[in-house]
Amino acid sequence: MGPFQDGWLSALAKIITAMLARSTDIDFRALYGGVVLFRDGDKVTVRPDDERLGDSLVCQLRRPDGYSSTPAPGTQCLIGWDGYDPSERYAVMASASGQTAISVSIQAATVNLGDEQGQTLVQSPLATALLVFANALSGATDAAVQAAGLALKTALTPLPVTTKTKAS
Repeated sequence: MGPFQDGWLSALAKIITAMLARSTDIDFRALYGGVVLFRDGDKVTVRPDDERLGDSLVCQLRRPDGYSSTPAPGTQCLIGWDGYDPSERYAVMASASGQTAISVSIQAATVNLGDEQGQTLVQSPLATALLVFANALSGATDAAVQAAGLALKTALTPLPVTTKTKAS
């Protein structure tokens, strides 16, 4: 196409860019970043990154199923709206960014702690029962059963064991 088409498209792109830059509308379908200022029960007061949202917002604290946390001030979060309704604000914790949560509760079969790959943590009653079972197997007369018992003991030995079910 000729220079007229290119000039027309360029002019249109500039108009749209200028309109978007001046827009003060809040997109209630989007998530906006913020930082937790403080928490009160299941509500958190956050400072939004986007100044169009104001200086601070009170939001319902939303957590994934089976997970609960008490965010510390400074925890990064995402701000959203249920059903795109401006009166139904919520906050989801995005990252701790160096700020640790005050408490975290997780209801799950496996909890990984430690480095990026995680580290399996075994509760003491389970570890004791498995070691008793492994000892019984390793004392058997059948060589294959003995080998299985020794392998189980070897696998259990490096696992960290805890008696705690709650942090204190």
